[in-house]
Amino acid sequence: MKKYIRSRLIQTLVVLIGVTLLTFIMVNVAPGDAATVMTEKITDQAAIDRINAQLGLDKPYFVQYFLFLRNLVFFDFGTSYFKYKPVMQLIIEGFRVTGTLAVTIILFALVVGLAMGIMAALNRGKFWDQLIMGLSTLGMALPSFLLAILLQYIFGLKMQLLPLSGLTSWQGYVLPSVTMGMICAAEVARLTRTSMLDVLGQDYMRTATAKGISRQRIILVHGLKNALIPILTFLGNSFKAILGGAVLVETVFGLNGIGRLLVDAIMQRDTPIIQGVTVYIAMIFVLVNLGIDLFYGLIDPRIRLAKDND
Repeated sequence: MKKYIRSRLIQTLVVLIGVTLLTFIMVNVAPGDAATVMTEKITDQAAIDRINAQLGLDKPYFVQYFLFLRNLVFFDFGTSYFKYKPVMQLIIEGFRVTGTLAVTIILFALVVGLAMGIMAALNRGKFWDQLIMGLSTLGMALPSFLLAILLQYIFGLKMQLLPLSGLTSWQGYVLPSVTMGMICAAEVARLTRTSMLDVLGQDYMRTATAKGISRQRIILVHGLKNALIPILTFLGNSFKAILGGAVLVETVFGLNGIGRLLVDAIMQRDTPIIQGVTVYIAMIFVLVNLGIDLFYGLIDPRIRLAKDND
């Protein structure tokens, strides 16, 4: 396992360097520059040159890139051209919102999706199975923005139980979490049903029943544990996507998370924010992937042994 972790950490470093290089190239080869955008209609070349010198944009590209890498070691992404704040501070502020949203969405999807999937598997072909699978199909097909607007109309406008947008209190997380959580829960329910049906037919499950182990313990301990691999894979991918910035949900509900931060930076050509958020997203993806792989080993000893032999 140590060898596996070491190799993954090396891969992580290579991926991050590659991401920084590609991001730097894409940002700097685009037409226009930050100085031109900041000065808007000012055509005084001397003023533009002075801003470029202050921002370090008058240096050769390879010097700018290596300065960026040097600062990256200390998590210094520079200062936003337009927000006039350190980029790291902006990322932390956005992460508080997006991270809280991601955790609540995954917890909602896990609890609701597992319960629905197990109930459907235990009632295969019956009314509850058909109802749950029908609702799951509807949840997966329903666009997130449409569901968001519908929930805002019912619980925010008509019933006035929850705020329509913003984060003036913890209640501001409820509607966006339920919106994305319902969509994720629908997929979790289908995966849980499929995995549980496969597991329930295994010989060790029949052996456990023959030994007189309670049905509840068989389902939750023996069955669900061995059915978790595909579910964890989906939840891990969903977690990465949300942490990377749930742009649509954050926009609809007026949340100042990572997604909105990146979109605003792209529109303004705010290079430090673009580079900083891109590196952040790459780190999130790599670290979550590593966490999922390690968790696989905890759930299934066969995977752990295979990694030890690599």
